[in-house]
Amino acid sequence: MRFALVTAGLVLLLFFLCPPDSLVYAWFWKPVIRRGTYIAIAICFALYFWKVRIDVFGLLAIAYWLVMMLSTLLMDASLWVCARTYLPMVASMLLVRALFGTCKKQLLWAVLIVSVSYLLINLVGMLAFPSGTKMWHTNWYSGLLGNRNGFPRFFVAAIGSSVLIDAGQGRRCSLRTVMIVPLCLAQSWVAPSATGEVAFVLLIVLLLAVQKRAVRKMLNIGVYAATYIIVFLSIVVLRLQFVFEPFIAGVLHKDLSFSGRVQIWDAIFGLMGDPAHLLIGYCGNPSPIVSYDPRITTGHNAILDVLYNGGIIGLVFALAICIVVGRGLFFSRQKYETALVSACLGAFLVLGVTEHVTCVPLCIFMALGFCVGRNGAIGDLVGRSGGSCLTDTFCRRRC
Repeated sequence: MRFALVTAGLVLLLFFLCPPDSLVYAWFWKPVIRRGTYIAIAICFALYFWKVRIDVFGLLAIAYWLVMMLSTLLMDASLWVCARTYLPMVASMLLVRALFGTCKKQLLWAVLIVSVSYLLINLVGMLAFPSGTKMWHTNWYSGLLGNRNGFPRFFVAAIGSSVLIDAGQGRRCSLRTVMIVPLCLAQSWVAPSATGEVAFVLLIVLLLAVQKRAVRKMLNIGVYAATYIIVFLSIVVLRLQFVFEPFIAGVLHKDLSFSGRVQIWDAIFGLMGDPAHLLIGYCGNPSPIVSYDPRITTGHNAILDVLYNGGIIGLVFALAICIVVGRGLFFSRQKYETALVSACLGAFLVLGVTEHVTCVPLCIFMALGFCVGRNGAIGDLVGRSGGSCLTDTFCRRRC
């Protein structure tokens, strides 16, 4: 009973930290979602300061949010919008950091329930109402969760949380995990995203590969990060798309501008010519990034999106968080749970090539990465019986 109550409470917290886009903007749900989000953020901060007090991970996460707030102030934009955008991400990291030691099972189940529920409801809604409704979606590429390029974040969260639950139970794969795969495939078929499909395939390949302990030496967070940096420099900075033309055009059926993303990247590089904004960013900027489409408000790349909103200072703090997380994952890379979390983060990096990935699902897995890398494998900290008082005490001390 206690397990179910804690899980239900965490599901409610995650719902308000990461509500479906269509509910956020629906007239009836908007005030409920906003108040619930503020309450959920306050609870997460309270749990963190009660359980952990302060550590380098939490300090960096909070500092990153403060940089965004400062950028918003300098842009004379809405601090409330900034808070609703960035505080849930920080709060989700603090929540995982606070409860990993004593409620990791409940946390993983909550992530699984929320992610799978979103994907299932989103899929049913888009199939049942193909012409769109105010509640479900407005066109073929936008559903309950917003733009189709945002769906893959929940693919990763659903599959990742499920395999981590399996690992905590001493299993390699469960029927539950197998059943999530066709759900993700169906969602991808209804509202396809080329980047999402690549990330999905890579995630499955990596999860299968890291079953072998010897492979984990070669496939680890350091390799994923280095590969991302090489791809970022090659495609976003040096524009060597022609090298990948057989894959981009032949397999993904995309043009070499990545559906106009090159123009967005050029616009951001141009905006960074202002020294002041290069330092602190354009968070809350009311002007569109590109003049031809005011709906485009993100950098469509993980690094450029952080740079655009937080400038060099924001990027430094974001990279510091990545380094703190990556260091622990790299030095414990041969552990099975470490390899699973790293594979999920690797999938997020793939999404980050052509999309912004500063979102709650990513922040949850960043926090899991920090805790797994710092405290060891999840299975090593969880008793097979489900967690006794002695186990909880041990975990609390370790955390």
